[in-house]
Amino acid sequence: MSSSRATPDIKHFKVRSNLLASMFELACPSLRRYVQRLVRQHALKDGADIGCGENSLLTPLRAHGFRTIGIDGSEEMLASARARGLHDEYILSEFRKCELDRQFDVVVMSHVIEHFTRDEALEVLRRVEPLSRRMVYVETPRGFFKQPALQGNPYQRHFSGWFPHDFEGRGYSVFGMGLRGLHYSCFGSNALWRRTVNWTDRLTRRFVYRRPWMATTIGAIRFIDREGNWLKV
Repeated sequence: MSSSRATPDIKHFKVRSNLLASMFELACPSLRRYVQRLVRQHALKDGADIGCGENSLLTPLRAHGFRTIGIDGSEEMLASARARGLHDEYILSEFRKCELDRQFDVVVMSHVIEHFTRDEALEVLRRVEPLSRRMVYVETPRGFFKQPALQGNPYQRHFSGWFPHDFEGRGYSVFGMGLRGLHYSCFGSNALWRRTVNWTDRLTRRFVYRRPWMATTIGAIRFIDREGNWLKV
């Protein structure tokens, strides 16, 4: 066999891989991957993750030159984020007491606003939105999900519930993640039932994606173009 026949067609392999990835994303969309794709498509340069905790959807973007800053009021959470190397910079502060003197292309708040009362959370949103030059992403349970302080951390307690219309009225596009009630049925269940729930989640993910009122979790994106216009994404 000649060497030319034995050598894989790398270009063809990449095209096929990209096609398979596109088909998978179409059948099983991920909002977090979509946010990351928007960042790369529009060449956004930096972002702040408010209430960053122990993981961040911005972290994978650092491999493409994107700079991130993590802000959290929990010293333990921020130490964990630092140990994992999630961000380029870190600020230990409860956001309402944090004075930021700069803007970012992207501002993320993932599972943060439900830890405030509605009035407090609306004030947080009013402070967060001007910090972003291009995109704000907010992720939260749909409706009120009761949760006490966990492991002695008072910041983990839930005080408010949120619905798609709360964000749509502020210019956000809202998406759904996880069929409502599906994941709650996993608590205390056996491994077979958890696998069944996970497969059901995958099969219903596309259906729920554009029907946030049926979701367990909602994600809201407000995107502004270079001319300052809000875009539907």
